[in-house]
Amino acid sequence: VIEAPMRVRVAETVLRGFRRRALKVFPREWMETCWGRVTPQGIDIFAFHPIDHKGTRNECQYVSSDIDAQRDEEAPEFKLELLGTIHSHPDAMDTPSYADWETTVSDKEIISGIYQILRGQKGKRKFTRVRFYSGAVHEMEVTRC
Repeated sequence: VIEAPMRVRVAETVLRGFRRRALKVFPREWMETCWGRVTPQGIDIFAFHPIDHKGTRNECQYVSSDIDAQRDEEAPEFKLELLGTIHSHPDAMDTPSYADWETTVSDKEIISGIYQILRGQKGKRKFTRVRFYSGAVHEMEVTRC
């Protein structure tokens, strides 16, 4: 169990990569798994990896066993822990939906990330914000490295 508040550290380049991939499919949602380590100081995310899913404007549909397969097959190779998932919320809130909380708990995710994408004036520029949440607890502080 993670006690809040806890800090999530993630490299700016890792976040930019996710942003690029999420904007490519905008206005559909995009989802990836989060890889890193839990330390006494917080959670360090070193990579995001795509997962098979179908994104619509309002949801990501995926098969939980695909996440388990990544955990079983890729964790030993990367020597990292599968921490959870991150997905985009195009033109929506930066907080998890009820369905997001349910899948976070059922998939036994340590963290869940929401990457909010908002359209700027006249739809030209897009603004983004990332938030991470742990289990059924609280929002976590994010540090970009």
